[in-house]
Amino acid sequence: MDITIDIVFRAHFSRLNGSSATSDRLRETLAFASAALRNPAQVGAVAPASRWLAQAIVRELCATRCRTVVEIGAGTGALTRAIVERLPDLARLVAIERDPLLVGWLRRRFPKVEVVQSCASDIGRVVQPEVATAIVSSLPFRSMNRRDVARCSEAFESALSLDPRSALIQYTYGHGATPPFAASRSGFRWSRARTVLMNVPPATIWVLHPPTSP
Repeated sequence: MDITIDIVFRAHFSRLNGSSATSDRLRETLAFASAALRNPAQVGAVAPASRWLAQAIVRELCATRCRTVVEIGAGTGALTRAIVERLPDLARLVAIERDPLLVGWLRRRFPKVEVVQSCASDIGRVVQPEVATAIVSSLPFRSMNRRDVARCSEAFESALSLDPRSALIQYTYGHGATPPFAASRSGFRWSRARTVLMNVPPATIWVLHPPTSP
């Protein structure tokens, strides 16, 4: 089944030549649909992030003043595109994606972005000590099993601990009043940034901060 899906979507990609905005949207939709059909639990959404959600996340990124950004679950690059366009002077932009088809798509679409095929729990391999880093995540924590939530959240907290200026920007779907996951380390604090209604479905953006230096 997976092989059949890949063949079908690769065929559609090859027919969408050109760089028009319409072609880009069609390719992005096909790439997203392919990933959703093959791994629905990992995608956890019905459509790529809207431009309104992407813009809201970029605003939160700007507030962190971090010049290194690591995007978790980059998918089709809807958010990656907004980051590249709105923050062209970043020192480093890393996009982590585990789906091999989407990794190839991202590398072709964003040749200057450091695209890493890996799991979110491997974020420690790309985050450097004493470098303020903004982590942007679209992981569907609310639909993940407890073991994966524990593994990924611990990896995020470990990465944030490397520099007190770092931050995790995590968006979840719906209007939930509770954070995406409970921070297990002392001193970590969540803040609810905003809810974006112009997204399918609506999404809430949360920011996790590590303890500040004494």
